[in-house]
Amino acid sequence: MNALVLVLEWLFPLLCIVVLLAIVFRKKLSRKLAEQFGEPDPLAEAGVYLAYGRTEQAISLLEEALQEHPERVDIADKLRSLKDK
Repeated sequence: MNALVLVLEWLFPLLCIVVLLAIVFRKKLSRKLAEQFGEPDPLAEAGVYLAYGRTEQAISLLEEALQEHPERVDIADKLRSLKDK
């Protein structure tokens, strides 16, 4: 029992720190990964945000993507539908 408590006392805070660092450095990491593996689809990324109820982050991501790729009508359509809600 003591071993379980000890593991939880160390593992939970460590996990929280890792999650917080991932949130803080997400943009830097995603840009570096995009450089290495190609650019991720902004609609797919926005879909993940929407699945977790993070509409404002999805809108922000789509706005940035539309600035970089103004020819993407699908991004503009999704952005418009989110803003109309």
